[in-house]
Amino acid sequence: MRNRINATGIDDLPFYRSELRRQFTCAGTNCKTDDAPEGAVPSLRKLMPAGKYIGAEFMSNVMFSTTSRHDSAEYRRVHTSQYSLSGTYCGWGSTEQRRGNFTMAACVEAVTYAAAAGQLFRGTNLCWDNPLFNPSWLEELPADQKPAALKEHIHGVVTAMEQAGPVYAWDVVNEAANPQGTGLKNGTWSNPS
Repeated sequence: MRNRINATGIDDLPFYRSELRRQFTCAGTNCKTDDAPEGAVPSLRKLMPAGKYIGAEFMSNVMFSTTSRHDSAEYRRVHTSQYSLSGTYCGWGSTEQRRGNFTMAACVEAVTYAAAAGQLFRGTNLCWDNPLFNPSWLEELPADQKPAALKEHIHGVVTAMEQAGPVYAWDVVNEAANPQGTGLKNGTWSNPS
């Protein structure tokens, strides 16, 4: 039986997964994870050494919903208590569905939540090489216009978020490398139209 958890050991990962699964399973029932017995797993954010952060994306439609079939309060409580880093809903497909028209409400809501939860906010993703996550206008744009569109997008989103609240870091480019280690993946930027 474990008396103490070593947060740095890779062997503890299955234990943490199990504990998080237990906490999410308790959502919506009478199970109270705040009243866990002594020796139970402490918050993951409290186990991290100074200057190290643990984060997770969240589902905005659950986190902020009052009509979700999920228990939004429990989902928010677990996310708030466990993580020290949050980031979501700042991707190109969410923030600029029409060129030059920035829709930042979901991203601002996420950074506001993170600040209130005592979390750092990491903005994701300013540039993605996956057409599924980019707006259709970007995919249809001629290749010679894509670099200017990228600069405009990054400037627009980062400027808007500087006014909304503190952003700890940005994922600037996401998943551009070919998993086989042979350069860039084929996509929006490596095979422009």
